[in-house]
Amino acid sequence: MSNIIVSGTFDRLHEGHKYLLHQCIDRFVDYEYNHLLVEITPNTYVQKFKKLASIVQSEKERLQGVENYLSHIICDGQYTVVISNDEYGSAMYSKNLDTVVVGKDTEAWALMINFYRVQSGLNPLTIIISEDYIKNGKRISSTSLREKEFIHGELGFI
Repeated sequence: MSNIIVSGTFDRLHEGHKYLLHQCIDRFVDYEYNHLLVEITPNTYVQKFKKLASIVQSEKERLQGVENYLSHIICDGQYTVVISNDEYGSAMYSKNLDTVVVGKDTEAWALMINFYRVQSGLNPLTIIISEDYIKNGKRISSTSLREKEFIHGELGFI
């Protein structure tokens, strides 16, 4: 059985997230994967490391956004969406994973995970680097969306 993992904050589920999720789903057809695990970054990590962390959606909202989206494009039972236990997630220790899909900005994280997996006697994960989703010449990111909301006062800050 082949399993694929993708992790992220998935704040304000947008075209970039959907593109990343489709990179995972495409592997089902092309490489006969059996299961997709989507791990949502926990609030403890978000509060420490994300810009404008105070306006990041709750874990529940982010999880529901991904689940709702996936429910329309992949069969039940072929995916699981969970809140990660920590900033490293299952990729660090699970024997049941084969592949991780990351964006360019998290490639170093995947390499670090593989280093620790090998040190722990686990097989390294195959790393697939997803291209950035570009719209109007700019990379789409949750951070840029939060900044735009903050600057334009759409959240009542200005």
